[in-house]
Amino acid sequence: MDDTTYQDYVNRVAPMTLSLTHRQQVQHIQKSAKFDQGKALPFPGYTLTNPPWEDDFPNETVYQNLKTIQQNLSEKLGNKFFIPIPSSSFHLTFADLIWENNFRNQMTKNPQFEEQICERLHHSFKQYQQEYPVAQPINFQLLGLTLFTRGIVVCLAPANEKGYEQIRHLRRTVYQNLKLMELGIEQQYHFTAHISLGYFNETPQDLDKEKIVEVLEFLNDQLVENPLPELIVKEAQLRQFDDMLRYYRHDHFPILTL
Repeated sequence: MDDTTYQDYVNRVAPMTLSLTHRQQVQHIQKSAKFDQGKALPFPGYTLTNPPWEDDFPNETVYQNLKTIQQNLSEKLGNKFFIPIPSSSFHLTFADLIWENNFRNQMTKNPQFEEQICERLHHSFKQYQQEYPVAQPINFQLLGLTLFTRGIVVCLAPANEKGYEQIRHLRRTVYQNLKLMELGIEQQYHFTAHISLGYFNETPQDLDKEKIVEVLEFLNDQLVENPLPELIVKEAQLRQFDDMLRYYRHDHFPILTL
């Protein structure tokens, strides 16, 4: 389901940061169902991510710059429309695992669900390490801002083909793990490396869509003129979330050193 080659990935994701794409996407934006009146609603689940900013001090410069970009978005778009998430939760998702009703159902009917997902994900990590026995952190380039249907994100791309192949292999070991599939975990999305900055609140009839495009274009031009350092990812971790504001882990949650 993911792009076959690194170049396929770049060809798909890089245009997402262009103004032409923004003008198309802005016609389809919607209020996020994960928030109500700017407040986060319950939306529990598990995900596989790099450590969020609160636990990732080596990437401090990258995240601090993203926080500044987020603040610019809030100032220019207004908090009534754009809901910024806590910058401490900035993260990059490797694989969406299970969430909302599917997560609730599994937790209700299977008292050992957490124990099993940890054990079976650990098995996927061992499979990954058979292919990559020596730690090889993955560098990501920040390509620019783009619009998702319900929020604004920063798109990223692995800095080279080797990094992309590591991600493809990791995702295969997770999504093709039959024991994980038995727990209701399945691939539903293409891999699009991104860091979410915020979500959309109410979208009024008189929403100035051209202004949104102009703001994104302005901030992306700044990123071209002053590129951010690469994000260096050294770990993939099982993280739990109760809503879109924080991604946490317990001591027994598995960690993969990349």
